[in-house]
Amino acid sequence: MRGKVDNIHGCVNAGGFTNNQVATAILETNVKEVDGKIYYYIIVLIRTTDGDEGGKHQLINVTIDGGKLYVMKTQAGDERWFKGARKFMEGSVNSFQVA
Repeated sequence: MRGKVDNIHGCVNAGGFTNNQVATAILETNVKEVDGKIYYYIIVLIRTTDGDEGGKHQLINVTIDGGKLYVMKTQAGDERWFKGARKFMEGSVNSFQVA
């Protein structure tokens, strides 16, 4: 997926991107059932041209209960991700349950 950055400041070229571009990749997906509820687990990488840690990794866990959408999202920069943040983020996201 690609898109344009829509903000006042714009973005300058970094890491081979064209100015004001965003690239998104879904790195991993998983579906599991816990206590009768279906949980959707997604890891997304968003790269922008802002030069901030090479992009952001987002771990997202989603479920629906009683007609309501519940979302748990954590985010870390690319550098922190590879320095161990992934382990802590996965612990948080995997502990997410709707009572």
